[in-house]
Amino acid sequence: MAEIVNGVVISLSRNIREYPFPVRLDRQAKIEVSEKVADVLSSYDEKFEMFDISELDSYEIPALLDSFYISQKYADDVTGKILFVSEDKKLVLFTNGENHIKIVAVEKGLDFDTPYARIDRLDDYISEKLPFAFSKEYGYLCADPDNLGTGLKATSVMHLGSLDRNRAVSRISSNLSKLGLIIKPLYSDNVRPFGDMYTLTNNVSMGISEKAAIENLKNITEQLVSQETESMKNYVSKIENMDRIYRSWGILTNARIMGYAESLDLLSNIRMGVISGLIEGGTDRIDQLINDVQPVNILKTFGDDAYDDMDEKRAGIIRDALAK
Repeated sequence: MAEIVNGVVISLSRNIREYPFPVRLDRQAKIEVSEKVADVLSSYDEKFEMFDISELDSYEIPALLDSFYISQKYADDVTGKILFVSEDKKLVLFTNGENHIKIVAVEKGLDFDTPYARIDRLDDYISEKLPFAFSKEYGYLCADPDNLGTGLKATSVMHLGSLDRNRAVSRISSNLSKLGLIIKPLYSDNVRPFGDMYTLTNNVSMGISEKAAIENLKNITEQLVSQETESMKNYVSKIENMDRIYRSWGILTNARIMGYAESLDLLSNIRMGVISGLIEGGTDRIDQLINDVQPVNILKTFGDDAYDDMDEKRAGIIRDALAK
């Protein structure tokens, strides 16, 4: 069931040999790094739109965070940071984060090959123009020791609704950590996870090739998909769980006030209902709705006035979407 995998994110971290890591760069040096990268990309056969992070509005940066392109730590200091986005918005490069260059490729579903091919091709092109910091002993040199070696991080985003409800994720997490993989909730309030979306990421990039790391992550992802598929069959076969799914539909289609965490938990139930065939429709529409009810996207749609009645606005967005 490919619907269980929401998408794939692959990134490469690189540093230019002649410059210290960004944490030791002054403003002028950061600008120089960004200008060098912009000059290289100007002759690449894919076109990129360039954004100065310091010029983005208060809604655009959180939207980029939600798209896995940048981290909150990157967004906190905008000095000398440039974002380059491809026309299809699935290939992104940004400068002066933890490292001089980070390339990110995203793709829907269980497709590792497409984003890796794009990111590898761009990496090869840049490396011909800019000398990267590289050690025969350690591989690509990065500010974070976890990125030493290939500098590659691969992530799959999965909906593990029934495994989460059966309290199996914590056991799975413990086993995966022994394999150099980290599984963690995509949405949480630092107290508990909600929405049943999880990310699986390789935590080791040294002593293993890029392709081997991706293949390993893909295999484990497929195993988790298989486990979730079997678990979901058992989950929805029980009348109390079937009732929970239909009650979620009833609440979401009628509620006038809907909190953020509650909305994601209920939409997770609906998503399981769609995957298992209890509810007609596709997961793409549910995934879009999960995106639309994020606080930043509600503010982007309705403006700052939505702060005072965000839960009411969220409930309306959900009712309108499910009515269609």
